[in-house]
Amino acid sequence: MNTTFNQVTFDNNSAGKGGAAYLTTDTYNTEIIGDTFNDCNFTNNHADSEASAIHCDKVDLNINGTNFVNNTGGSNVISTTMPTQITNSSFVNNSAESEIINQAKQQYGYQTDLTLNITGTSFEKL
Repeated sequence: MNTTFNQVTFDNNSAGKGGAAYLTTDTYNTEIIGDTFNDCNFTNNHADSEASAIHCDKVDLNINGTNFVNNTGGSNVISTTMPTQITNSSFVNNSAESEIINQAKQQYGYQTDLTLNITGTSFEKL
């Protein structure tokens, strides 16, 4: 199953992990093949520990034409454990303790491909 978000605004959300979106799958029930964000906006979101905008676990992540602005807190803005594609997007004035994008090996060993493709995307600190 694929989940697609088209032209959705995630604004002023907060959580411990995945300030705006926390996406995962239970390998025993539903298998989500991939999550896609098309022309979305992530603004002013906050996480206490990890991923102020998106935490994506055990599913492929595709981001197209999406803006990440003023997201704060946590160790990163996006955290993922699977292949990730970011195209024609922008990261403006985000702050994190260590990095903007964190891609970590899946802890249960289901996935070893940590492909990260970024094209036509800008990173800017104002």
